[in-house]
Amino acid sequence: EIWFDFVCPFSYVGKKHFEEALANFKEKEKVKVVFKSFCVTPYIKETLIEDVHMMLAKHKEISYHEAKALHKMLTEKYYQFDFNFDNVVVTSSRKAHQIMHMITDEELKSIFIDHVFKAYFVDNLDISSLEVLKELGSYVGLKKEDVEAVYNTEMFLGEIFDNTDELEELNLKGIPAFVIDKRFYLPGAHPVSAYSEMLASFYQK
Repeated sequence: EIWFDFVCPFSYVGKKHFEEALANFKEKEKVKVVFKSFCVTPYIKETLIEDVHMMLAKHKEISYHEAKALHKMLTEKYYQFDFNFDNVVVTSSRKAHQIMHMITDEELKSIFIDHVFKAYFVDNLDISSLEVLKELGSYVGLKKEDVEAVYNTEMFLGEIFDNTDELEELNLKGIPAFVIDKRFYLPGAHPVSAYSEMLASFYQK
């Protein structure tokens, strides 16, 4: 089980690194991956004018300079992700999570998640926009009228809240969080090797 948020760069990195480890894992057919929601900034309800550096500074209670330096470090460390923090559209991720929960196939859900990550961090689109989510949903076969129907309601909010409660019950506060059989917890983004070790520890027996 992978808890994540679309607006968390570490979720983007952690998911990609885990998937690389899984792709090279000899017994990958034994592993069932389930994606779960956790909104890191639930207090953001709409698209904001402020930039992502200011949002992070407020969220972490650090200076604007420190927030910008952190984003610069992430951009350089994970250069292959093409992070474009300066132009990120700060907004709520809740609607994107609602649309994600429409998708019942986990492989298609993973593809949708990747599209939303890229839209937010690289293409700097407003991922709370109905038109953007219609387009991203179409990549995995979602009908635009179905996306609109969910977008304009509170459908799947219960799943989001349940996912959040479940993570808190596991006494895990941050994301991304990787949980195997409710017994092994690996929070945060790690190198591919760490996920390879995690998989080997539980599945190669």
